Amino acid sequence: ISRSESRNQNTSIPRIKGHLGINLFYIWLCMQRIDPSKLREKDYPSTLELKIDWSEMDVLGHVNNVMINKYFQAARINLWERTGVKTLFSELRVEPMVASTSVQFFKPLYYPGIITVKTRVVNINNSSYSFEHILLNQDGKIAAFQYDVIVNFDFESMKSEAISNVFRSKLKKFTTR
Repeated sequence: ISRSESRNQNTSIPRIKGHLGINLFYIWLCMQRIDPSKLREKDYPSTLELKIDWSEMDVLGHVNNVMINKYFQAARINLWERTGVKTLFSELRVEPMVASTSVQFFKPLYYPGIITVKTRVVNINNSSYSFEHILLNQDGKIAAFQYDVIVNFDFESMKSEAISNVFRSKLKKFTTR
C-alpha cells in the first residue's frame, strides 16, 4: 500500500491507494472528528441548493439522518453532471460504485428550510476517487460533512476499471488542493 499524507490546512486526510487502503482509510476517518470551523465554503467549487421537504422529517422534528445521505448523493450526481463525467460512464462502460462513505453530523436541519451542499474532488487514484461534501443549513452554518470513495467499476467483468485521462481531467476541475 502506498501512502502519502495530504497536508490540507482543513482536515489533513491521508491519501491511501488500493482497495485495502480504502478500507484502512475508512477506519481512520471514522475515528476522526472534523472541526467544522476549519472547513471553508470557498474550497468546495460545486454547489447544489435543495429545499427541505416536510416528508423528510422524523418523529423528533428534525430531518432524518437518512435524508442527509440522500442530499449528499444528489450532490455527487450534480457534480458528475456538471463535469460531464456522467456521460462518460456509458461511453467507457463503467459505473460509479460507492466503496465507502462516512458522515459526521454537527447541527440538526428543520422544515421548512433551504440547504446548500458543496462538493469537491479531493483524491484521484488509479480506479477510485474521493469527494468531500459540506452541508450548510439555512443560516449558512455547516450541519454535516461527508467523505465518499467512489470506484469506477465494470459490472460485466466485476472488476474496477482505471480512470481514463479524459475522466481524470474533468474531475480535476473540481479539486481545490
